[in-house]
Parts: sequence; C-alpha cells; structure tokens
Amino acid sequence: MHRAFIKTVAIPILFLALSGALSARETTHDKSMYTINPKAKISGPILQENGREKFNSEIFKIIIKEAHQRAAKYLESKNPHAYWSFLTLALTVPFHESDINHFREVDNKKGLCIETANNGVRVQKRAGARGLRVFKKYFKAAPVSFVPNCGELSRDDTLTQLIHGPDAADVGIMQVNLVWNEKPFAAPGHYKGVQSTIAFGQDMLMEAYDELFRNKKKYWCLTMGKSKQFSYDYLIRGTWAGRYNGGHVSGSCRFANSKSPYAGNDKHFKLYFDKILNYQNSGVYKMGEREMAAFAEIIENHRNGTNKTEKIKPYIE
Repeated sequence: MHRAFIKTVAIPILFLALSGALSARETTHDKSMYTINPKAKISGPILQENGREKFNSEIFKIIIKEAHQRAAKYLESKNPHAYWSFLTLALTVPFHESDINHFREVDNKKGLCIETANNGVRVQKRAGARGLRVFKKYFKAAPVSFVPNCGELSRDDTLTQLIHGPDAADVGIMQVNLVWNEKPFAAPGHYKGVQSTIAFGQDMLMEAYDELFRNKKKYWCLTMGKSKQFSYDYLIRGTWAGRYNGGHVSGSCRFANSKSPYAGNDKHFKLYFDKILNYQNSGVYKMGEREMAAFAEIIENHRNGTNKTEKIKPYIE
C-alpha cells in the first residue's frame, strides 16, 4: 500500500455473521488486537462475548446518524439517490475495513494479550520507525499508558481490546492509519471512541464523494458501460479506491483498471460491497429486526433509485 492520507488496509476476514457463528466467542481477530488499559477513558459500544447482534444494532445507529448529518444536503438539493448511496457507502466501509469491530471485551485467557503488539515490536516491524514513534507517543505516554505491557494486565479478569490492521498502524472500525493521520486523528485521540472514529472516516469519504458527484464528467469511470449513464455503484467504489484507500481523489478510477497495482484492493472492496447489495443472501449486519428493516430500506433505495423512509425515519430524526 502506498502512502496515503487515510491509508487503510482492510482486514482480510469475512464478518462472522456470514457463517452464522454467533453462539460462541468470536476468535477470528484474536491475533489482531491491542489490549488497552482498563483505566483508559474510552467511548463504546464495546463488543461483549456473544453480544454481536446488540453490538451491530448500536453501530448501525451511529453510522446512520453520522452519515445522515453529512448527506442530508443531498435531500435538500433534490438528489435523494446521492443521499441513499452515501448511506450505503457508510455501511460498506466499516464492514470491509474491520468486519464491524472496534472495542471488544473478552475473558483474560492465555494468549489473548499479545506481548509483541502491546510492547511495540509488531508496529515497529510492520510500520517502521515512524510507526513505532507514533505508537509510543499516543499508546505508551504517561501517566496512563493506553496500551500497557501484557504483564501489567495479568491479574485482570477481563481484557478490553482495540482492533488493528495488518500493519499494526491502522486501527479501529474504519482502520484509520495513525501515522498518516497523526495530527487530525491520533493527536486528538479519536481512536478512543467508536463514534469519533466513524465520524473521522466519514468526513474523508464525503470529501471524495462530493468531489466525484459534483464533477461526474471529469471521472470517466463513473459512466462506464454501453449506456454511458452515471452509476452510483461506481461512485461508491471510486470514493473508496481514490481518497480513502489511495489517498488522492485523482486516483478514484483505478478500480476500473484491472492492471492497477492496487487491483487486488479494489476487488476485495467490491467483494464486500456486493455482499452489502445482496444482503438477503449474505447475512451481513446481523442485528435487531428494526435495524435490519431500516438497513434493507437503505440498500433498496440505493439499488432502485427509490426514496422510501418508513423504516429508516426513526434513526435520522
């Protein structure tokens, strides 16, 4: 992955709801966690063991609240399709980036606190000297070390953990990179809150989304195909490929280039996006009945260009 303002690397594991494995503790991301200080001030929700459905419902509410605040202008300007497509994008990105994970609480069992993660060895190996510097500055700073060494947590009954990505510098539900976003994200401590992390990621998404939507003719990939009609699916894919993953809006059309060095990234995003669009069969976002109904209404509005609000209305008022 080349340098980018956001520089995200999606965790390459499908969300466990796809297999229906909700009855036991989720173990998929056990090796991709920082264990944090129980005295640290954080803002959840926190995923509890066997609590995936409740957690997803709470995350859904946050995502939609934040997305509505940013996209309501499209409703006001009589562009409802753009509104629903941004909400669809806002639901797709955290699913793709982190399998809808941020904080979790687990029983303190041997091996769940990973010493090489908590002591900085992992981030130094994977993100270099800059990664280690940022890690020490924000995760190891006194008086309360956000990520203490595992030995300091050995007597605790439970562990609270924060998900990280393959390079150990991407963190949280939106997999924002601490190094490339030090001043706007790491320094204010946005990673300490689920909503603040989602809000930061959505700001970046909207910046690109606005640019692409306003300048449709400038970006050829938005009107590919025989019909040459503007595609909201391509708008979503271009927004992620360019600004969010690649760091530059100018690279938004890379997803249409099968020979791009980042074609694998774009194919992976499309895999998750397709699962969102085919939610009836893929089982994504397992959550409460009301939230699922609102989720379905959003996706159907995006797919069909409709503007139904009966199910989603309670979440955006």
